[in-house]
Amino acid sequence: MANAVGFNLARSVGPAIGGVIVAAIGAAAAFIVNAVSYVGIIATLLWWRPKRLPSDLPPEPLGAAMAAGLRLRSASRRTCWRSCCAAPSTRFDRRVPALMPIVARDLLGGGAATFGILLGGFGVGAMLGALSSATLRTG
Repeated sequence: MANAVGFNLARSVGPAIGGVIVAAIGAAAAFIVNAVSYVGIIATLLWWRPKRLPSDLPPEPLGAAMAAGLRLRSASRRTCWRSCCAAPSTRFDRRVPALMPIVARDLLGGGAATFGILLGGFGVGAMLGALSSATLRTG
């Protein structure tokens, strides 16, 4: 759940900040801020040296590994049911945000700030959904 909350928090705050930057300074500034935000991550990845554990197993080809994953999924009714339920949302969940610039400009008459607020609203809703789902599961 913490991963979902962190992802949705970034999904709500990031576009809102991006929309404000584009509205205040311009699109080029938003791209520069985005590029600079990756400097810490890149530096960490260059510095990080994970400890490699020795493995007695031979490397597995990608196709064989995917087939093993599908067999594992189909072996459990619960896992298979969850995958089938999640499939429609993962198939269509990117369509609405992709159309959001048109909604912001043509339907709402706004600009970059409106677009950022709309995308931020999606993230806030998803974050509230993630937080409330834990309550619904226990109640």
